[in-house]
Amino acid sequence: MISREATADKSPTSASTYWPLVLAFVIGGFSGEKSPLGEAGQWAPLLVLAAIAMWTVTRGASYRLDAANRQAVVVGVAICASSMIGAFIASDEASAIYTVLMLLVWLVIALMGGRISLDRMLASFALAAIILVWSFLALSYDDFLVRLQLSAVGLAPESRYGGPFEIHPNLLGHIMGASAGVMFWYATSVYGLRRWFTIVSCGVALAMCLAASSRGGLVASTAAVGVTYLLTAIEDRRRRTHVVIAIFAIAGAVLIFVPETLDALSNMLDLTSKDRGLADSGLSGRTELWDAAIARFGSISAPIVWGGGFRNRWLNENIVDNSYIVILMETGAVGLVLWIGRILQILKRSISSIFRAARPVDLAVTSHLLFSLAEGVVNRQLLAIGNPASLLTIMIVILYVPIRARSDEARPIDSQSR
Repeated sequence: MISREATADKSPTSASTYWPLVLAFVIGGFSGEKSPLGEAGQWAPLLVLAAIAMWTVTRGASYRLDAANRQAVVVGVAICASSMIGAFIASDEASAIYTVLMLLVWLVIALMGGRISLDRMLASFALAAIILVWSFLALSYDDFLVRLQLSAVGLAPESRYGGPFEIHPNLLGHIMGASAGVMFWYATSVYGLRRWFTIVSCGVALAMCLAASSRGGLVASTAAVGVTYLLTAIEDRRRRTHVVIAIFAIAGAVLIFVPETLDALSNMLDLTSKDRGLADSGLSGRTELWDAAIARFGSISAPIVWGGGFRNRWLNENIVDNSYIVILMETGAVGLVLWIGRILQILKRSISSIFRAARPVDLAVTSHLLFSLAEGVVNRQLLAIGNPASLLTIMIVILYVPIRARSDEARPIDSQSR
């Protein structure tokens, strides 16, 4: 569905993985303190993925890991090994269990590589995002409107929107910001009412980021989509000119005709707030925890070369909202270099694909990875498995290269040369 070709993909295997993936992403979004699923909301999607992998293995069709997929598995094993060393040295049982779960998720996703297309994977996330957006709106409509209205005058930290199940506002912004980006590119591949409904859903998702005062999710999502769109305009002088004119026209109109817009925007984003502003709050207190985390480098909880373990004791007691520092503390320099290096490798390939032919699937991958990298500066979800947006990131990192290589090989020579 993310591309026109996907609508023609009627194979039993593809169809059989599409709906379970939608279920996995939707369940992952129904987490939070008041969720009827409780802690199961974080782990149920992983069970669904395991069921998909087991189903594909027991179907009888032979499947072996190709070279690209084996490389992804090696990267995952190395990252988890780096985490496990730290968990073992620190005798951190909970961290060791989480590391084993991360490794199992990695291997399960790798097994799915021969049974799913990028189109289906991204389309399943887009549909799940639409379901989540409207479910949240239906279950907490009044609360959402109140928090959104409060955002216009500056939200108190305790007044931020957390969805119907009181998910942490930053995590809500992470999920909705990622959802908005994927839904935007999904909308470019469908027509009529579906396109407009998806665009409206994208707008509601961004509004939820605003109601949650999740500035990282809101800014990273819109910036990632904007940068990705500009990439498509690099080779098109006419489109590039139109984009530049539109940006200056909108900015000029706002400054000339609506001078109070900047004040309203400042209030909405809490830019001058004493607790959450940019001037005196230390990025909402983040920099103090960043300094505390960096000061521990070289200790048992952050040995630098290898990690202190996924979700180790110190990180559970001190919420550090910076993915790069967190990954370094969890998996060491080895894990951080491997993970970021793998993302940049895929980003390079997806951007190259955009320059050859701007297919929605490559646009969605590029936009999502840019979002994840940008938001990772103020969020700890760049390498995680407990929410649908982070799960999508891991799936892209593991599956993009082997699936893209397989689809390119299957494409006729004349179509590759166009």
